[in-house]
Amino acid sequence: MLNKCIGDLRDKYPRFNDGQIADKVNISRPTFNRLVKMQKTPRLDNILKVVLGSGNQKILGEIVGLFDEHLGHSIKTTLSVALEESDKIFTHGELETILDDRDVFISYILACNVTGTTKIQLVEVLGKKGLSAINTLLKKNIVKEEDNRYILVERGTIIRSFDSVKRHINTYSKFYNPEHVGKERNYVHSLTESLNSEGIKKVQAAHRKLHQELQQIYRNSENHGSMPSFSVAFCDTFTNDKLYKEDMQ
Repeated sequence: MLNKCIGDLRDKYPRFNDGQIADKVNISRPTFNRLVKMQKTPRLDNILKVVLGSGNQKILGEIVGLFDEHLGHSIKTTLSVALEESDKIFTHGELETILDDRDVFISYILACNVTGTTKIQLVEVLGKKGLSAINTLLKKNIVKEEDNRYILVERGTIIRSFDSVKRHINTYSKFYNPEHVGKERNYVHSLTESLNSEGIKKVQAAHRKLHQELQQIYRNSENHGSMPSFSVAFCDTFTNDKLYKEDMQ
């Protein structure tokens, strides 16, 4: 199944060599070469990039499950809330490269809103850089202008790679405004403690439940209005995989 995805990528980019295809899906060339040769079990994020880049998102859970049954279950649960979105847009390496630019990313997010965005709003949020950023999206035919508003050419909810999600955590954090505290506009928390494996699972489950609840609020048209809003939440361990496994033992 992974070979099929790689074959589909080669069909998609017939004039590209494997190194150029690796660049397209945002995987390092040595890593892509190891994927082609099946030298070892790929990392989850690299499987995501190959499968989604080749347009085979429907087999994502199955292909991961063939490598590792537990990993296959993990990816289904990891993406379970995101996959509930209607009109999903799975990003590919080329689009994510464009969205690496933080101003372009925010412009894209604003254009994603049900009402799209305007020049006035772009300048309010990003300054004059917002106009340059939206022009980048216009030139790439990702955004179009209708009735003095910028909207996506392909409307839907974007599903990004974990690398992209990580990159833009601090993109969002720049827009957290302490002046909004106490005005029912924002909320922030941080909690730290050494936990056992069951505690770690409970924290992850709590975040997934919060994600589901927030998803219902954001997708309910009764809650839609004129203020562009964001919600970001994440959790992890400070230790690496090896130390984490030792801790579980």
